[in-house]
Amino acid sequence: MKRSTTIGLSFCLISVAFNFPFLFAQVITTSPDIRANTKRVGILTGYDVFNNPQDEDDPIVGTPYFDDKYSKATLYTKLGIFSNLEMRYNIYLDRVEFKQKDSVVSLGPDSIVHKIALGNNVLVVEKLTVRGKTQNSYFVRLDSGRITLISKPSVEFKARQEARPIETDGKPPSFIRKANEYYIKIGSGICSKISGIRGLIEILPDKKKEAQDFAKREKTSPRDEKDLLMLVRYYNSL
Repeated sequence: MKRSTTIGLSFCLISVAFNFPFLFAQVITTSPDIRANTKRVGILTGYDVFNNPQDEDDPIVGTPYFDDKYSKATLYTKLGIFSNLEMRYNIYLDRVEFKQKDSVVSLGPDSIVHKIALGNNVLVVEKLTVRGKTQNSYFVRLDSGRITLISKPSVEFKARQEARPIETDGKPPSFIRKANEYYIKIGSGICSKISGIRGLIEILPDKKKEAQDFAKREKTSPRDEKDLLMLVRYYNSL
């Protein structure tokens, strides 16, 4: 019988962490290229993982998070369903963080995760090819049916830039939110990146003429989330 309690999750995580230690990070540390002068953030107690008391003189502008605030969430895994969690998605590290008593635990995008209902959004784990290597990654599911539309949020980190001769101040280190990338998934197949409407229609299993006519009539843009949602929802309704 599936348990839906935070207590059940604690026991579940102990078991998973023992068998799959690479999935979790009880102590969250910063990446070397972000905070060379900060070796360890420590057990988090409500502070942002990248902006902590040690960095008051040189705070990072922007955020690595999908939303800085923790949201109520339900975690669906192969081991059960766990609700009443407080979670947030760290886009830069591609990990979901959730509170557990006075600490923060981070969960990587492993196939053990079916989905995470996070506030008004749903995160899913899919395969992503990066520099020729295929790995799991979190995506935001936008619509599902015969075809599924998902988006991949992206955040870029820029290190501090020292002041140039004509400037009095340099630029602080910063996180910059980049444009989302959109992917389509046919059934249980592999995700395909949407680079253009013509390419999207070509991979559809059927009803290509109807989808093409709709996209032409609505002037669908491959970079506009609302446009893509309209097209996918129309196709799924056929």
